[in-house]
Formats: sequence, C-alpha cells, structure tokens
Amino acid sequence: MADNIDSSDHEDLFASPSERTAGRAPHQQPDRTKTPTNQNSRYDAEEAQEAREAALRRELEGVRNINEVIEGVIGTLERANGNMGVCLRGPQNMDLVLMATLDCVQDS
Repeated sequence: MADNIDSSDHEDLFASPSERTAGRAPHQQPDRTKTPTNQNSRYDAEEAQEAREAALRRELEGVRNINEVIEGVIGTLERANGNMGVCLRGPQNMDLVLMATLDCVQDS
C-alpha cells in the first residue's frame, strides 16, 4: 500500500501555495469586475469602526468591574490579616499573664 503513495504529494504537503502553482498550470479564475467604490463602503467602514469602539468600551467596562472586585478582595484580605494579628496577640498576652501569675505564686 505504501508503494501507491506519490512522493510529489508528500513534498507538496508543506509547500506554500505559490510554490505549488509554480510547477503546475495555474487555475483559471473567472473574470470579475471590480465593484466601484461608493458611499456605502465608507458608511460601512464607519459603522464597523463605531461597532468596534462600542465593543472595546464594553470590554473596558468589564475590565473595570473585575478590577473593582479584585480591589475588594484585596481589602478583605488585608482586614483578615489585621484580624489574624489580633488573634495572635491574644494568646501571647495570655501567656505573659499566666507566666506572671505563676511567678507570683512561686514567690509566695
């Protein structure tokens, strides 16, 4: 079965279209007349530009909303960090009070 594979097909697999047509007769394209440039194409381009800008504005608004959410999460994490510091100081202070109490009891 492998003998039936044409080696030129394998070589053409990675060739660019311009390289492929260089060795073969190019395909005949039907005659196409150019469409005249008119006002509609200019308006279409302006509408496309406006639509693109509107999409970019919506995307920017979405990014701003996500940014606000992230800032809120960061603020919450900073408050939680402060609360953890308070929680850490409680047992440390309790340890100091307990040590002082034991010292007083041992001295008496």
